[in-house]
Amino acid sequence: MKDGYQLIDLDAPETKPVSMLVTADDWDAMTPKERKASEIVVHDIGAPTVIFGNLATALPPGAEVTEQTCREAARTGGIKEFTNDTGDKEKTRAMGIRAGATLCMMTSEGAVTAAKITDFSYPDYIYGALNLDVTTWPAKTA
Repeated sequence: MKDGYQLIDLDAPETKPVSMLVTADDWDAMTPKERKASEIVVHDIGAPTVIFGNLATALPPGAEVTEQTCREAARTGGIKEFTNDTGDKEKTRAMGIRAGATLCMMTSEGAVTAAKITDFSYPDYIYGALNLDVTTWPAKTA
């Protein structure tokens, strides 16, 4: 899709797909609340940019990842977005985004998600590949 977005809603109801593609016009027509319902948004123009609906934190490879450690890390998140291309490689690594790291974030419904980066490579073409192994724990109830 040229100039579109991939929306990933990690706590989507069963009646809605977890991932869907929308055009730039559809994205522009969405309300801020509708946009924030997607925990991960990939803007597919130029170099793919990954945008988080809520702040995220990258735990280093080998860190203990449990519901509690990920929930605490997500609360202090400092990553809002990153560009996945060879030109941004050093900045991305400085944020802790690398193979083996785990991105922790809160979903729009208060669940916590751990997205372990299983592959983050820069092949011969300009854009990188990012593959995730995702675990989501439910929202805490009062």
